[in-house]
Amino acid sequence: MSYALWEPLVCIGIVIALLAWFQRQFNSTGRFGKWMSNHAYTVYLIHPPAIVGWTVFFRGVGLPPFVKWVIVSVLSVCVCFAAASLIRAIPGAKRVL
Repeated sequence: MSYALWEPLVCIGIVIALLAWFQRQFNSTGRFGKWMSNHAYTVYLIHPPAIVGWTVFFRGVGLPPFVKWVIVSVLSVCVCFAAASLIRAIPGAKRVL
């Protein structure tokens, strides 16, 4: 019974320690991080068609599933942020997105 109590407490302690450490070490954003942060909501709105499109495109490719997942993920992130940048360049779009 003591192990059942000890394990969750240690895990919660590790999570809190990691949160505190990351807050101290990485509590700033550069220009690229700020740019990504500004476009994140637009990417959230437009990412499903990009992911489905790339997935359908790579459906017939004879690669292992993990490799296709990595390729689709990288392409989707790049395309979504590029599209978000173009969408947010439309006059008035920044007020909404």
